[in-house]
Amino acid sequence: MDIHRCRFIDYSPQSITSSAFSHRSTNALTPKDLKLAIGRAGGSIEIWSNHGSNNKWLREQTLPGGKERTIESLIWANPAENLQQSTSTPNSTNSTEQPRLFSIGGSNSITEWDIKHGIPIINYDCNAGVIWSISINSKQDKLAVGCEDGTVVVIDISGGRGVMEHELILQRQNSRVLSLTWYNNDMIIGGCSDGRVRCWSYDDSSKGRLISTLRVDKSQKESTLVWSVLALPKDNQLVTGDSTGCVKFWDLKHFVLKQSFNSHEADVLCLCTDLNENKIFSAGVDRKIFNFTKISNNNKKNSKWVNSSNRLLHSNDVRTMTCFESAKLDLLVSGGVESVITLNSIKNFQNSSTQRLPINNFPSNIIINENKKLIAMWQDQTIKIWRLKDKQHDTNNNSNNQKENHEDQNHDSTNNTKKLVAKLTLSDEDNIISCSISENGRYLVVARLSSIKLFELIDLGKKLQVLKVSSKLLENSGAKLIKFNELEKLIVMITPDNLVKSVKFDTEDDEEDEEKISEFDDEQDILEYKERKTANDDEEDDDEEEEEEDDDEEDPSIESNYSNLEISKNGKYGIISKFNGLIKLINFKNNKLTRLIKLNEIPTSICFNSNNNEDSIFVISFNKKILEINLNSNDENNNNNNNNGGNLITSWSKINSNNLPQSFINLIGQCYKMFTTNTIDEETKSEKPRLWCFGHDWVAFFDITGATNSTTNTNNNNTNKKRTRNGSMSKTENPIISSNSSVPDEFGRFFWTTKKYKNLLYVNKISNDELVVVERPISDINTTPAFNLSKINL
Repeated sequence: MDIHRCRFIDYSPQSITSSAFSHRSTNALTPKDLKLAIGRAGGSIEIWSNHGSNNKWLREQTLPGGKERTIESLIWANPAENLQQSTSTPNSTNSTEQPRLFSIGGSNSITEWDIKHGIPIINYDCNAGVIWSISINSKQDKLAVGCEDGTVVVIDISGGRGVMEHELILQRQNSRVLSLTWYNNDMIIGGCSDGRVRCWSYDDSSKGRLISTLRVDKSQKESTLVWSVLALPKDNQLVTGDSTGCVKFWDLKHFVLKQSFNSHEADVLCLCTDLNENKIFSAGVDRKIFNFTKISNNNKKNSKWVNSSNRLLHSNDVRTMTCFESAKLDLLVSGGVESVITLNSIKNFQNSSTQRLPINNFPSNIIINENKKLIAMWQDQTIKIWRLKDKQHDTNNNSNNQKENHEDQNHDSTNNTKKLVAKLTLSDEDNIISCSISENGRYLVVARLSSIKLFELIDLGKKLQVLKVSSKLLENSGAKLIKFNELEKLIVMITPDNLVKSVKFDTEDDEEDEEKISEFDDEQDILEYKERKTANDDEEDDDEEEEEEDDDEEDPSIESNYSNLEISKNGKYGIISKFNGLIKLINFKNNKLTRLIKLNEIPTSICFNSNNNEDSIFVISFNKKILEINLNSNDENNNNNNNNGGNLITSWSKINSNNLPQSFINLIGQCYKMFTTNTIDEETKSEKPRLWCFGHDWVAFFDITGATNSTTNTNNNNTNKKRTRNGSMSKTENPIISSNSSVPDEFGRFFWTTKKYKNLLYVNKISNDELVVVERPISDINTTPAFNLSKINL
């Protein structure tokens, strides 16, 4: 097996500018719908969900940005959280209203987002200057925004989703409002560009009046900027961070300074606190995160803050921090110019291990074309296509081909083995969401939420000429997932509204007939695949199924979104899956869409089994459980639409799905993609069907035929003995054997994994005996120069 180790893919995620949790910290259990929103400089917003522990995160949705757009701050409003507090029933689900997400970014408008469909609900113009800061009150029914001209505008959002109403403009002043925070519901505090902290009253008696002005230290070279403010209602205190590197604690009862720490060597850009307001974290341009701890005296009511620790966890500016605590979670999230989300512990900040979330897009923004050996990557409005040269067979290495994959040949794709053959930059503002290249390498389809474009790729030898195929029908359609089905002459898409559609397009048109090249039929009707009732279910079951499906389509949460779309090579089937575990089958022969199975876990990747005529699929869940599902289980003589039973689960899956190697299950992070290969053993000349999968820093494969053969063999050597309660030994079927196990040579290695590759973006086959491994080391991502620390204390 030859491996192309590619590090030339220059994917560079934008810097992180903001972060926010959908729920506030609590002593109760973690809310099931907890989300983490991450804003980036390119205008995109990532929605992450947690699944039970600090190291289990899934990137569920990306709200796409656009040209010259940015996200400067994010705020969640959670009406259900207020309902739970008023009813005194934590984790209750009395309200079906989802958390609302608001953003600001370099304009005078506030944007509320539809996080399910990835589009804005409303852009509200504040009729003031460019917005620099935003904050929400304790009741989560009012927003305050600080503007460049010194205006602070209060907006009422109590009307519900998509409703924002102007309420009040606070007493005016002339300095830019760089930061804002609410003190409960009675006061609004703003950090300004003139080195002052201004406090406006918001109680009924003096609403909107400026009641106090606090001054921070002056800088000798330039005016002091108050970049961050944080209210501590439990102690009637305020924390500020400014451009001199000072962190100051203020008494809000008497509006006086209590303590000041000149801890940072540069601007303090962000502040956050824990649930009990006993710990304060500050960070900024000097890359360090400082932890301030409150020390209380039992004999006196007063308390003081101490600089307890600091850590250098980032390689560049830290622009945002946010905290969340619950009964099982303890999270300090930070990010900045280096583009990587960093997680630490709040309670054990000094000694905790640091976790960094992967930069992988989900679904991936990299695709390959096996026939032409093309690799395509898209980011923002640009698509780049490289061509890999054919592998060079070395007769001297024939003996090495008998070795297993951990000893296979690695080829670094340098300038001699790859070439950039096309670069396409779209003039539209919207970011690209999905792309697909036809199997013959002649056509490229590009999807965005607002439109779809089709291009023809003409091979000129050293480069590809890109020609646009005009189509008003596609330009008026949008998609978030798109694929070619060449045998059925279709372009299959998932729309932003989670509808499954297709249009006819022949990628095998006659190249010699110039009139037929690059023609698209705009007169055709778009075909929509709607779920049909199954043949053998009775009417009541059909009604229940149809009603359940309708409820699922109307679900406003991200979990009801489609996350995977795969098309079989023979063009007969398509597979789509949702985050809620629902998997559906598209039959392109009869244009039927049927429910195949609903899992209790999140399916993160799906692939067709190319070793059995694609009559089954492999599905891997977020917790790395692998299932093989038979696609012919819905035939008339063998129909079983319920989750389990019949021949829906294959014999391989029945034996091995619950017996996967523990070393595989314990791998950190999700599986991003699966695929199958069928190599030929040079020594035995026998086929080796394998199932491959990869994560952020690991690659693994299963020898699926070998495992099944070993379990069905009646030889005693191929069975495990299990001791029963009475002490006797019973024979059990042998599951997949780990590479660490002692495996006889005649059985080969059924499971293998490696952590040789780091920061993996993509792994796939480019032929049955060639793999493409795309890495993107974080150190290779270009960033602005970092602040030069005067010294580093170890």
